[in-house]
Amino acid sequence: MEGNPLPRETRMLRVEFNHDGNGTLFVRLQGRLVGPYAEDARMTLARYPVPPTIVVDLSEVTFIDSLGEEVLLWLGRMGSEFVADNVYARSVCERLQLHISQKRLAHLSGTKSQVSL
Repeated sequence: MEGNPLPRETRMLRVEFNHDGNGTLFVRLQGRLVGPYAEDARMTLARYPVPPTIVVDLSEVTFIDSLGEEVLLWLGRMGSEFVADNVYARSVCERLQLHISQKRLAHLSGTKSQVSL
């Protein structure tokens, strides 16, 4: 078998952006935060003006490589809070010393944008 044996949906990263109208940007990541997908996510996020509050939901991230960790550290330096509702995401946040939000996101409301990388 040639190429990547994983189905396409397990190799890609989906990024959703939501603005709540009160200065908070919600970013939901789904899938694998790896390699070129991680860099594309960083470049996409860099196009947004830095809002007062950024909340990054990692609850549906299945894997993060070293480039993905660099993106998370970059977001952390901007003061982002991270939602980590599973053991994997929480362990990554704790290891990288990222601020884990105590808020649970029932849903992301507001103006929504979505990008699949």
